[in-house]
Amino acid sequence: GIGLQYKTGPLAAFYTFHAVDNVVDNHAVGGLYDFGVAKVMATYIFNSFEAANTEDETAWSLGVNAPIGAGVIGLGYTAQSDIAGIDGNDIDVWALTYKHNLSKRTYAYTGYQRQDPDGGDAIDTFGVGIAHSF
Repeated sequence: GIGLQYKTGPLAAFYTFHAVDNVVDNHAVGGLYDFGVAKVMATYIFNSFEAANTEDETAWSLGVNAPIGAGVIGLGYTAQSDIAGIDGNDIDVWALTYKHNLSKRTYAYTGYQRQDPDGGDAIDTFGVGIAHSF
């Protein structure tokens, strides 16, 4: 694998390539722009599988994070197609998160995610927790 990263001022971008011999080639590209009042980010991922009769897998996402007081609220959307190389195995995912800084090294977080697969029932997930860096 190899990765490149660029960052200057409010702009950041990356590209990665990872290959598993005779299995898959993975490409990912993304970027972020910090407007001060919010950070906007986007990514695109492309997986090319070596197996016969296997579709290329793609995913893209858009997100925004905005500071609110001592915390950050985030909203994101991801669309993924042909998951694991299976034609028509697609999913859309929405996520809403909040991270609240309790101290310099500790924060509390909560989040909600809705996964909506094509041809299947939607899955709602909630999470809450506390994280501390040592």
